Amino acid sequence: VEIVAGLPVRIPKLRGHSVAVVATDEQGRIAEFSNRCGIAKDFCLAAPGVNITGPVPGFYCPAGTAACYLTFEEAGTSFAAPFVTGGIGLLAQQFRNQLGNDEIVERLLATADRTGMYADADVYGRGFLDLDAATRPMGETRMLTGHTLTGPSAPSVRSAIHLGVAFGDSLALGLAQREVASFDELDAPFFSPLGDYLRPSVFEKFGLEERLRALGRDPRGAPWHMAGTRIRVRLDAVSTSRGVGKTVAPASLAETGIPGSADSTIPGSLGSLTLTRDMANGRLSLGFRAHPGWQFGPHAGNSLAASAGEPIEPGTFTDDAAFANPHLSFVRDGASIGYAMPAGTGFFRVTAFHGSAQYGERREVDAGRATGALTEYRFGDPGFAMQIGWLAEAERLVGSRPSGAFGELGGNTGMAGLSAYRRLGNGWGLLASAHAGTSRAEVRRRGMMHDLSALWTSSFALGLIGDEIDRSGRRLAFRLSQPLRVEAGRAQLRWVSGRTADGQVKIEHAALDLEPSGRQLDLEVTYSRPWAGGRAHLAAIASRDAGHVDGGNDAALLMRFSRMF
Repeated sequence: VEIVAGLPVRIPKLRGHSVAVVATDEQGRIAEFSNRCGIAKDFCLAAPGVNITGPVPGFYCPAGTAACYLTFEEAGTSFAAPFVTGGIGLLAQQFRNQLGNDEIVERLLATADRTGMYADADVYGRGFLDLDAATRPMGETRMLTGHTLTGPSAPSVRSAIHLGVAFGDSLALGLAQREVASFDELDAPFFSPLGDYLRPSVFEKFGLEERLRALGRDPRGAPWHMAGTRIRVRLDAVSTSRGVGKTVAPASLAETGIPGSADSTIPGSLGSLTLTRDMANGRLSLGFRAHPGWQFGPHAGNSLAASAGEPIEPGTFTDDAAFANPHLSFVRDGASIGYAMPAGTGFFRVTAFHGSAQYGERREVDAGRATGALTEYRFGDPGFAMQIGWLAEAERLVGSRPSGAFGELGGNTGMAGLSAYRRLGNGWGLLASAHAGTSRAEVRRRGMMHDLSALWTSSFALGLIGDEIDRSGRRLAFRLSQPLRVEAGRAQLRWVSGRTADGQVKIEHAALDLEPSGRQLDLEVTYSRPWAGGRAHLAAIASRDAGHVDGGNDAALLMRFSRMF
């Protein structure tokens, strides 16, 4: 190389501040006229130097044109060097002047193309200039949770907040117009909206497919009676192509509860199992993958008599946990044990449970596991009940789970509820339930979400059910409900939004209100009747502020027909 380009070899203080450039021809090979990198190979790049198109001032352009682009017939390293100079300016702008000059030079050298012939360092030095690679992350990006570039961090791809439906759009509104920086292996910042890291909770999303599957279907399976013991079993066929968390429930298996039917070629897995056993002074109940809410409130009936029916059965509405305590949906895929006994004019029931938030959630991780207990005292007819309980979520808070750089949280929730059932005569009954909870976060690992206040949540439902209308097997039901919603709570977030050229990180703070902008109200009307040797089910649903998002109205009409054969 010539003297100036090779000075850093002789003067170490120049290293990192200087780049030598060799020129390539139209085929990308080293040009005949160009020097080779030689002894300057550690700080040398190759760039195009033949038939270059570039901007020129107006006196070279057609008349009346202030500036234009021309392709130059000349060639030389004087055309190659400006490519590198322009790349330095581009990277300074790309990274918002947050990289130091030495870092920009090192980035150009580290991201150059060294494949094929460009691996010959004596000719091409560090390789062929690659601006596309220079503007993309080098290696895996990470999000900082400390106060320095070398401090604690977590991979960006593993950092998110999986939101429970109770939070609605509260975090999305609070994080709007806010940016977070992630850093690659060379400490270059890459910027993205904080809201991009919010994920809907797939385990709590109750969409049309789930509603249609629940309509007219008793997820507990068909009952078997054996000497004071009642067993319910439901089988599901698992669709492996749908991925984790999805099941398909054929009516022939789900509604008959016949395990291992010889006539069926559908591979079965246990969907739900409940067992109740009459004891000398009460009733023992066991459940596996059975929603614990089916043991309480209107689902439990008004007495311990074996012949007593439930005021509401799953399948009446498109939510199989309608009128149940919504916090129990966080443990619906697990195990429970309970005992009920007469007490005064009513009876007392207590149940302990341990499980995950939804059917099919990954079992190899503990992210969705929760443990708790619920007690209920039910008075005699007309069937008024009071509940009180506790729920501990291992790595969630009211169904929401931060991960990666957002930290790890657990939660303890105290919950209370009321439910009532009143017979109106002629097969009609009136139902009502209301539930509230207060949750406190436990910080398992600190991250960007580092402090949460107590959360207050609520839900309610009102229903009117006409069973056996005209004694013809028809059923008409109405329900007005509000899903679980955060009523009050605040979260403190701290995140790194960038850095300075000398390597200091920029930190921002925000206090977010966790109450969503809307209040979802669902009005549902269902009708079912015997038809064509089976049973037809219809449901009409209208939602105001769906997802607890102001103005997010929605509506649906569902139809389902089932027949056992």
